[in-house]
Amino acid sequence: MDSFDREQYLQQLREYYSGDRDRIDQFLEDMSDSLDCYLKEHPAADAPEIYARFGDPEELKKQQELVRSESHAQRKRNVIRIAVAAICAVSILALGIFVRLGLRQLSDTKGHAEIELQDNSDSTIETPSSTPVFYLNE
Repeated sequence: MDSFDREQYLQQLREYYSGDRDRIDQFLEDMSDSLDCYLKEHPAADAPEIYARFGDPEELKKQQELVRSESHAQRKRNVIRIAVAAICAVSILALGIFVRLGLRQLSDTKGHAEIELQDNSDSTIETPSSTPVFYLNE
């Protein structure tokens, strides 16, 4: 029979897992407790039986990588959603400000602009031509 080396199994798990050290230590402590309980109930358990019960370290590594990549993809989608929502909110706010300023300007002018015609042909000032000059006052 293939004997099971508990410490080697835990060391393989430690090598394969990455991330927050506190979470890894907690996981390995829980796994160690579970292994101890299982080995007390099944003292003749060999490596294939343990791997079938708790998982092969290589398979656990692949599962962790899959979960990590899915988690990363989900975070990326959330960031994109937040960015799109922020852009929409800023656009709506800018449109509201634009409309408000336009309405204020329209109400200030009461719908039309005042045009003042001034004749600049003063007798004291000589101009080359006697063409009147028009000014727009708003």
